[in-house]
Amino acid sequence: MLDRGIEIQLLRTLIIEPDLEMGAVLTSLVSSRGHEAGCVQQCSEAAHFLKQAPVDLLLIRLNHATATPVAEFLHALLQQTGVSQPTCLALTDDDEPTARIEAWLKRGFADVITVTRNQSHSLLRNRLAIAEHALMQTRTLQRTAASEIAAAQRYHPLFLNSPAATLIITARDGFIIEANPAAETILGIPRTDLVSRFLSLVLPDLFDHEDYDPQILKVHDAVRMAEVSHRRPDGSHRWLDVYLARIEWPTQAALVLRLQDISLLKERAARRQQDSRQDAATRVLQGVAIELSDALTTIRGNLELLSRIPPARAEARELLASAQLGCDTAESLARRSTQIARRQQGHDLHKHPQHLKPLLEKCIAFALLSGKCTPVLHVSDDLWPIEADETALSEALRALVENATHAMPQGGTLFVDACNLREPNTQPTQQAGIQIRLRDQGPGIPTEDLHHVFDPFYSTTGRRGMGLTLAAATIRAHGGRLTLTSVPGEGTTATVWLPVNIKHLLNHPPLPTDPTAPALKSPRSHPPDSTPPRPRILFMDDEIQIRVLVQKILTAHGFDVYCTNDGQEAIDAYRKAHAIGTPFHVLLMDLDVRGGMGGMEAIARLNTEFPTLKALLTTGYIDDALLDAHREHGFLGVIPKPFQIERLVSAVRKLSDINA
Repeated sequence: MLDRGIEIQLLRTLIIEPDLEMGAVLTSLVSSRGHEAGCVQQCSEAAHFLKQAPVDLLLIRLNHATATPVAEFLHALLQQTGVSQPTCLALTDDDEPTARIEAWLKRGFADVITVTRNQSHSLLRNRLAIAEHALMQTRTLQRTAASEIAAAQRYHPLFLNSPAATLIITARDGFIIEANPAAETILGIPRTDLVSRFLSLVLPDLFDHEDYDPQILKVHDAVRMAEVSHRRPDGSHRWLDVYLARIEWPTQAALVLRLQDISLLKERAARRQQDSRQDAATRVLQGVAIELSDALTTIRGNLELLSRIPPARAEARELLASAQLGCDTAESLARRSTQIARRQQGHDLHKHPQHLKPLLEKCIAFALLSGKCTPVLHVSDDLWPIEADETALSEALRALVENATHAMPQGGTLFVDACNLREPNTQPTQQAGIQIRLRDQGPGIPTEDLHHVFDPFYSTTGRRGMGLTLAAATIRAHGGRLTLTSVPGEGTTATVWLPVNIKHLLNHPPLPTDPTAPALKSPRSHPPDSTPPRPRILFMDDEIQIRVLVQKILTAHGFDVYCTNDGQEAIDAYRKAHAIGTPFHVLLMDLDVRGGMGGMEAIARLNTEFPTLKALLTTGYIDDALLDAHREHGFLGVIPKPFQIERLVSAVRKLSDINA
């Protein structure tokens, strides 16, 4: 009974020997080794024999007479594809020179042996044993490789359809053998471009990772490398966890790399850390504001009492005025700190359904009137409604615009776009809602400073304030998120995400837009379902209390109001508003300004450029001549001070009919 652990392997040998007697000797010798042997005299016969059945070993007589046909036979044999090539041994009559042996080895012979009729055949037996051993090893490797290839083919569909991003690389040099579509998605590189590239060119940061060790190529257990940075070809950034394990591949040892995108988890952790920082800063601000307010109450009270005592010297009056001014500044700081603390907690907000398009156009235009920057607005007409406090959100957006203009003191373009985020396909951190992006052309913010930009009083330009702190707190109070991204030398992008008001959206769905029409239209266009555009009013007066009063009155009656201190500021603002496509409908100009240009001179200059402008004159001086001749100076009416609210609103509304 045969042992099942023993595998019987039979070798087939073909002998090409012109000498029949020598052929018989060689056939007997080969058969004694357990081979199935055959013998022919010519190479042409051997070619016909090989077509009938393949052989494992060829013994070919090589001398001066057979050299040419043997060379042609070997050339034809090596050109055959799809069949296993036999091992060829050359049998020579005499010892051949080294150069000739090397030449025949290049033609396809595995060995050259001197075999004559009168010679002992022990050398041939030894060479046959070596050839047999090599053939057995080759067969074993071929069967193993075939088995591994079959297994790889069996699991290949599973590999391709796996949701886990996977690369297979050679263990020796990191050459990518295979990649699945999930890896293509995470790395942002087509699968056809991944295969046949070196891993060092795809994930260069992996080799700089603190946990990376070249000895990893020798391990057998899985190894995890956390937080490997990857920059995709499209410029987006990803954080990956990389798991490595050694596997056996059909051709050589290999490593399997499983990639997990942890960008979303890392960003959430960064958000939690930022929220914690802001909460801590808010608590500190709130506590300091309370203590500061109490101290200032005492200081201001004493200053008020002191101001009632006639000072002996003018210097004392100046010191007292300076102390009161400092007290006003400190009180303003305390109020702003309290405002941030309350805003962070969601207090002081009066939310109503809002459409962002007109709000954005007003905020961006008004915020840029005093600077050198020009806006480029790309706002979708079908923006979903949100639940927001218009005043608070406008203040936050103005803070972002001002931050961008400060980054471009010599002027530049501020790119603003707003759109709905319907599906989070393009970025792993996007959610459904409204996205607003403001991108400047400034120098950018260093990476080490990005984590501190929302801290109170932190600044990279020397202008310390709390504008971004309040903006972030306001947007968080609306359930949204404010993030800043920056590339040094290429500018900064502020991204605001705000949740959609689902209830209002269901009750007042926006009309469908034409998919063939341009997605981004002029700032002057408005969606059919939004509120009608609000008239824009430019008001100039040198008294801040009057400016605040008029702005409150007109805003409450449906106007958007921009205030200036003197005539020159009004001229600059009017020109800038006209240049960026958001002109004012009515100008309210004070007659006299202390230390500056008055309304008459300002309107006279503007009339030369804009002869169709509509202006009203405001004055506290009752002059019949002026009342009669105001049209000669470019005014369509006069509103005397103190203002009568009904008369003021009626006059402005009559002139500001934007459909007229």
